Amino acid sequence: DDPFRPMGMGSRSHDGEGLPVQETHLIDNGRLTSWLLNSSSARQLGMEPNGFSALGFGDPPGVTTSNLYLKAGDKTPGELVKGAGKGLLVTDMFGPSINPNNGDYSVGVSGFWFEDGEIAYPVSEVTIAG
Repeated sequence: DDPFRPMGMGSRSHDGEGLPVQETHLIDNGRLTSWLLNSSSARQLGMEPNGFSALGFGDPPGVTTSNLYLKAGDKTPGELVKGAGKGLLVTDMFGPSINPNNGDYSVGVSGFWFEDGEIAYPVSEVTIAG
């Protein structure tokens, strides 16, 4: 997440609680390395807020990103499939839903199921949820 990205729609110097923001790498080499925290969520986790507070309209401050983006890796999709062995290669997403109260989410997807590093068959109308 880069709050200083030039011309970024969410660029800012401070979050909704007045804390300074900083560029934050949330995932590094496939591992979660940082959380999005406002004062409330940080307190609940025993951590420090890190500049991701969003002002609420009639509600307490929430948590948000500024200019969240994914950097491309150096592997092709084919190399990723071969290295993963078995799984779902998602090519399209539609109808996302997030419950801000508990973090539950769901999204419809389509793509391809692969096994042994090879595309096995197309998949459509699948829901990924958590």
